[in-house]
Amino acid sequence: MKDIDDAITKALEDEVDQALYDFTRRETLFGQVRDMMFGTSLQVTALAYVIIFMWMGLAIWFGIRFFNAPDTQSALAWGLGFLLAFFAIGMLKIWFWMLAMRNTVLREIKRLELQVAKLGEPHSKA
Repeated sequence: MKDIDDAITKALEDEVDQALYDFTRRETLFGQVRDMMFGTSLQVTALAYVIIFMWMGLAIWFGIRFFNAPDTQSALAWGLGFLLAFFAIGMLKIWFWMLAMRNTVLREIKRLELQVAKLGEPHSKA
């Protein structure tokens, strides 16, 4: 009877180890973006994408007005607006990369916590 219990315990440990491995696997870039889009920060991510599309629309409008400007002074003003819009888009994209890196660091910390917890478990005496 003891052999059956040991076999069941070993099988469960293997399943738990596999589940922990699946939880802590290294994500690809697309997996990280998916986690940002459908994870806990869905509302913030959606709002940021709305703002990015707004700035993109402004940049296109500023660009069209830049090329159709009648004089140099107004062309410089529209060009400055165009650059400002692209800087805003760039800053929001940098923020997304920082969010992705934060999630990656948190995932690695959780992996280390699981490994330390597993090392701290008392070994079964057979």
